[in-house]
Amino acid sequence: MPSPRWMTWPARWWARMDGKSVRSRLTMLTVLTSILVMVGGMVALVGLRDSLGRAEQDTHVVAPALDSNRELKNTMVSGQSALRGYLIAKLTEREKLEPAGSPAVFLERYETALTSYQDHLDRLDSLLAAADGVGSVSTAELTRLRDRQRQAVMAWWAYAASAKLTYDITPLLLMRGDALFADVDEANAALSRALLEQRDSLADALRDTIRATQRQVLISTVAALLAAALLGWWSMRDLTVPLARLRDTCLRQSSGSRDVWADEDRGAREVRELAVGLNALTSSHHTLLDGQTYALKLAQVARETGRRIQDAPDLESAVELSLDAVGTALGSDDCCLLMIHGVAGGERGGFGWKAGQGSQRYSVSEEAAQLVRREVRQLWKGERCLAIPDVTALDQPSALFQALIRQGQDPAVGGAVLVAPFGVGEVPRGVMTARFRTGRRTWSEVETGFVQFITAELARGAEAEEVAHARSEQMTRLEELDRQKDEFLSTVSHELRTPLTSIAGYLELIADEDVGSLAEEQRQMLGIIDRNVTRLRGLIEDLLLINRMRDSDTQIEAVDLDALVMKVGDDVAAVAEMRGVCFEVSADAGAQVMADRGQLTRAVSNIVSNAVKFTGRGRRVRVRTVPSPESERVRVVCVDEGIGIPDHEQSRLFTRFFRASNATRAQVPGAGLGLVVAKGIVEAHGGAVTIHSVQDVGTTVTVELPLVFPAPS
Repeated sequence: MPSPRWMTWPARWWARMDGKSVRSRLTMLTVLTSILVMVGGMVALVGLRDSLGRAEQDTHVVAPALDSNRELKNTMVSGQSALRGYLIAKLTEREKLEPAGSPAVFLERYETALTSYQDHLDRLDSLLAAADGVGSVSTAELTRLRDRQRQAVMAWWAYAASAKLTYDITPLLLMRGDALFADVDEANAALSRALLEQRDSLADALRDTIRATQRQVLISTVAALLAAALLGWWSMRDLTVPLARLRDTCLRQSSGSRDVWADEDRGAREVRELAVGLNALTSSHHTLLDGQTYALKLAQVARETGRRIQDAPDLESAVELSLDAVGTALGSDDCCLLMIHGVAGGERGGFGWKAGQGSQRYSVSEEAAQLVRREVRQLWKGERCLAIPDVTALDQPSALFQALIRQGQDPAVGGAVLVAPFGVGEVPRGVMTARFRTGRRTWSEVETGFVQFITAELARGAEAEEVAHARSEQMTRLEELDRQKDEFLSTVSHELRTPLTSIAGYLELIADEDVGSLAEEQRQMLGIIDRNVTRLRGLIEDLLLINRMRDSDTQIEAVDLDALVMKVGDDVAAVAEMRGVCFEVSADAGAQVMADRGQLTRAVSNIVSNAVKFTGRGRRVRVRTVPSPESERVRVVCVDEGIGIPDHEQSRLFTRFFRASNATRAQVPGAGLGLVVAKGIVEAHGGAVTIHSVQDVGTTVTVELPLVFPAPS
């Protein structure tokens, strides 16, 4: 007996759906799930709307109405107590009894309640008018209770208005007011009970709505999940086997097998398309791996070649290394390089490299170099690298190709060519080419980058060689200038000292009156000449000392620093007294230093003499020796109250022949070498000189020396 048609429908539907594509199945799954989710969402929205309506009624109508009703009750109670107090106060005042309070105070409270009760009634009316009848208490019932309360309230206020004006206050009048207020109180309580009942019924309805919505949403969600699970299982069953085969293929490919490919003839249409894409991806992956391997190889060659270029003894060796590295790494047929600018005065030249033959140098004529130079400069300013897949496709090969590709040996111009100029900054120094003689070839970015890296290293090497050559020439010139300076100082000093000695001798003869008596004015003139001779002799000695300061022929001995400072103080004291400067010396550090006595005496004397020279009459100069906070050092500190040094000039104090601007304006004599000599001597003894000065206040110079003289380097 055949089965009914409705019983065979699932089998027929299943068979018809079994031939559907994965896309159709997923579409059906998405549509069914979306419908079920939308149904659940609509149910949730309806329940949410009802819940929000009830919550809004409770929040915006019932609860505010309850609050307004309570406020009305409080206002009525306040008005009643104020009216009663007012009447009693008037009665006691009239009967001249003990006052129960001021009538004005009660009247003020009464007036306040009178002005606010109507607002509460109006607000209550507006809130109850917004009630939508949802709940156990109907809108009509709420309206009736509201009207009842309004009537009771208005009746009491009418009574209050007449009672306030009544002269005879009787118990009957008060009892009538109490009865009217009892009506108000009862009406208010009835409305409050109705509102509370309404709020409770809204809360119950809200809970019921939420439960019903939850049930409906749960049912819809479970149905959607079941439908999704069923359709998903059905679709995945038909995809598992072909996808498992693809998975095995991927695993074998990931293990390193390069001969495993996906079967493009089995499985669903989407699975076959996936197999085709996987095979294409595998092919691209193999190509990428080959490219990465090639790129890593070129990177390794580039690093090694760059290191070898930097270590090359000369530029020619670096060029040969570069050509061999580029030609071998790229596998090109030949390479060449042309220097269009000489390095360190060298000649321009070309270098060629052929596979299996190595590199060799050839000369380039000035005419050929001129032809190439223009195009190389344009290329250097533009792309800085030119990759030609096939030179034969060019209409007219330029002079650049004619000069570089032929290399003066091969007349045939053809194949793929890579041209890379190199230089530093805006100036190109040369150009390198790599060529495959036959066929068309596309140059990759890795190859162009490799060649550019090599040429950049070559340019740096050329720049370094030129800088080294220039530095060598500069050092040679500086040494020659230094030698000439020493000879000049020695010659000039000797030529100046001889006549100065003669002048000093004749001055002494004249001063001793060996050639005749002298007038006082003549003696003063001779004194001026003698001082200037002494000044010029000191300048010559400073120049000679600066020139000899680098020599190591100093006579080192143990020197009592206190005694040395006291001797310098004795020498300078007479000058200080003559200038009217208060001069003080205290040397009690008890320290000895290993030093050249003569040089150290000159350094301290220069510092102390400067202090006296730049200090005005009536001011003070103090010199003292003190132990340094460090255990193996000692300090000589010279403090003056002189003209000081401007802040912006203090950084130039130890520059030869520099003099401060205020010293120049004051016309204080000097050559600007005293501090330079002192600093050089102190530093030669392993010490240091520091200066702190404030203009128009004074200067403090500190000389710090080690107690043990360091060994010469």
